[in-house]
Amino acid sequence: MKMGLPQVIALLSCLLPICRGADSLDQWTWRNPLPQGNDLSDVCYGNGKFVAVGISGTILTSDDGATWTLRNSGARNEGLNAVAYLNGRFVVVGTGGTILTSSDGVTWTSHYTGTSDWLWSVTYGSGQFVAVGDSGTVVTSADGAVWSKYGVAPGLDHPFFEAVTFANGQFVGVGSSLGLGGTGPIYGGIWTSTDAVIWTARDWWSGGATSDVSGIAYGAGKFVAAAVEVNLNTEFLTSADGINWTVTAAPTTYGLKVSYSDAGFLAVGTSGRVLTSEDGIGWSQQVVGTLENLYGAAHGNGLFVVVGSRGTILTSIDSVIWNRRNTGATDNLGGIAYGNGRFIAVGGSVTLTSPDGATWSRQNVLTNMSRVCFGVGRFVAVGNRGAIATSLDGKTWTLPNSPTTSGLAAVTRGDLRFVEVGDGIPINSVDGYNWALSGSTGYSLNDVAFGNGQFVAVGYLQGWILTSPDGVTWTSHYAGILGLEAIAFGNGQFVGVGFGVFWTSTDGTNWTMPASPTKARLTTVAFGGGQFVAAGFGAIVSSADGVNWVLRRDGGFYAMGGVAYGNGTFVTSGTSGSILQSGPFNLRMGPIQLVSVGLVQGTVTGPIGQNYIVEVSTNMINWTALTNLITTNANTQFLDPQPASLRRRFYRAVAPPP
Repeated sequence: MKMGLPQVIALLSCLLPICRGADSLDQWTWRNPLPQGNDLSDVCYGNGKFVAVGISGTILTSDDGATWTLRNSGARNEGLNAVAYLNGRFVVVGTGGTILTSSDGVTWTSHYTGTSDWLWSVTYGSGQFVAVGDSGTVVTSADGAVWSKYGVAPGLDHPFFEAVTFANGQFVGVGSSLGLGGTGPIYGGIWTSTDAVIWTARDWWSGGATSDVSGIAYGAGKFVAAAVEVNLNTEFLTSADGINWTVTAAPTTYGLKVSYSDAGFLAVGTSGRVLTSEDGIGWSQQVVGTLENLYGAAHGNGLFVVVGSRGTILTSIDSVIWNRRNTGATDNLGGIAYGNGRFIAVGGSVTLTSPDGATWSRQNVLTNMSRVCFGVGRFVAVGNRGAIATSLDGKTWTLPNSPTTSGLAAVTRGDLRFVEVGDGIPINSVDGYNWALSGSTGYSLNDVAFGNGQFVAVGYLQGWILTSPDGVTWTSHYAGILGLEAIAFGNGQFVGVGFGVFWTSTDGTNWTMPASPTKARLTTVAFGGGQFVAAGFGAIVSSADGVNWVLRRDGGFYAMGGVAYGNGTFVTSGTSGSILQSGPFNLRMGPIQLVSVGLVQGTVTGPIGQNYIVEVSTNMINWTALTNLITTNANTQFLDPQPASLRRRFYRAVAPPP
């Protein structure tokens, strides 16, 4: 069959397909640890699934407790402190008065609460939702959407609610309270209310030596709370009515959070503490195989789930034998670099390597390293007390003699030598193995970069910048810049970053401060793929020219200390082993050509080993997935058995959503 002219014209229009490569810096995916590395503060079970929440707006869901999926909370800058399944919906409370609700745990809606106080717990009773928090704050809602704030101050001065539950017609809240107008000692507090408006303080113990009541639950006909003495010993409190309380010692120290299910009581706390009880009075301590702090527990579908710091997730069928469900290193990471076909991330007690930025392997060979760079075919890492290490592959390292015992904060490669800076005199090396002291600067330095024939070093220098043509002799220049954390060179200029600020310079001497899209503290910056990327405490920003910056990620993680570009992608590293990877760079579609009647062949050009979805459309508005594609080489083809009746067809390649 012969194709008509309109179809030929339509094919030509497809030679300019849409490619979402420009959005690669808007797509950041957790790579380590998995499913993510933020602290998890609570977990609940409802509607056939577990929902866990944590800092930086983290929300995870799981049907079985083993496989977890990150969800978009829409609250990446808020800490989510508690979650509960109440009256047919999930309710989350957190910092800044945050309240989120969801019917399925996937799609979340934020609600105005009228308060900026942190909320720590939520429950449901007497036909209303009740959330409690700092400064005695109580907010209530009949439908979970419209909330009213009540401020209470019963009993002792300045109450701070930490947990609340409802049973037997009354709300019971626990926490701490400051006496003497907010300046006195801290006392553990218990308050009760029938309507969540008027609260009564309960005298549960007259000793006055307990600083906090940290958790409460109701089950087996009684309220059970956990209290912490000023000497950090823990006690369990039990009451049938919420008014009269009995105190029993607990077999542990520090604070505990208490939960109840048909499997009994479960209490979790610091350093991997898990306690179980059938009646809330006699408790047994379990060995769970972690020393991470544990903050929340739930039981559902015959399974216990416990969550905690650094993304910890533990599950158990019987509360005795526990399985860890999060994977990957959780050690703090500092710097990251790319070279010899691999990424290397270093940290306080671990080195991680990856061929692609997505899959990481632990190498227990280096400790106390803060930064790493790549140059002349080798990696060079630096760290505490003058530590230096060199490697060709990130697995086998050589430890050269260091001429200094001062802490080394950063390293870079110039035309002729490596230069390292830190607390003391900079040091330099031609080959990365033989090192010598450079001239004294008299400053403590945070970072160093090389470009336009010179090294530029920055730090908390009270307005000064240091430059050197050779890494040996240094000159200070007053630039009026206060506190730069990191510096990079690219596109003919230096870019320095700090506490929500950017500075740019072509010569390292004269600096300009462009507008910033964030107030976040930025601690690392790199250049690659025609882009500067800076990251830090809860923010990732980018710029093609160093002047016009775009906020790419606002929240969703705690802090990043390193960023590097390689194999068509940016990768950041930070606290708790956090590694995030951008979408693939330099993604291109084309050419698109007719190879036979009704058969179209297209080409996707991008980094090797990346996964893309090829989508098709007839109007560039509604798109349908055609095929999944993994680039096995730089140019990978796909085929489309296009119906001959179509007059036009557009193609685009997109990275799968994070």
